[in-house]
Amino acid sequence: MPHNRLVQEGETVRFQCAIVGHPAPWIRWDKNGIIVTPSTRISIKERDDIKILEIIDVMREDAALYRVIAENDFGRIEASARLEVISMLFAQSVLFETMNAIIFLFIIPRNVSSETYFVSKRTSFR
Repeated sequence: MPHNRLVQEGETVRFQCAIVGHPAPWIRWDKNGIIVTPSTRISIKERDDIKILEIIDVMREDAALYRVIAENDFGRIEASARLEVISMLFAQSVLFETMNAIIFLFIIPRNVSSETYFVSKRTSFR
């Protein structure tokens, strides 16, 4: 069964699941209900019973609900997973904010007895 994924723009994402049926089922992938067609960035692969949808160089437009559908003469089954894409700018902003928060948490200026101290996790500097 494919799992929800959160990736950064430019990364590669792979959805995969094992599908077995007798007779062998027809397999198709869709994105928000529209059939996925392979392209230079999107490939559909099979390795034995493992069905794979791979997207390289992920873009924000790739964020969607992806579904794999297996169907044969006796029935149909499906599984889905959501792809969330974080823009590179947002990821850098979060990293910068995280770094600032760490600096803020560990080097907090405060006044004590009218002298300024910088407090770190382990040591006080005067």
